[in-house]
Amino acid sequence: MIQLEQLGRRIEAYFGRPQGIEWCLDGSGFQIVQSRPITTLFSSRLPGAGGNHV
Repeated sequence: MIQLEQLGRRIEAYFGRPQGIEWCLDGSGFQIVQSRPITTLFSSRLPGAGGNHV
């Protein structure tokens, strides 16, 4: 699963924003099927609830 996390981080770094990534696993490893920007993230304004939320 570390390979999948690394792929996801590389894709998000390439596009410069969070991505919804579709993937599959075949005999040669993980294959990326599609990547698109996540458009439903918002910053929480609640005290102590840092980061983005869906």
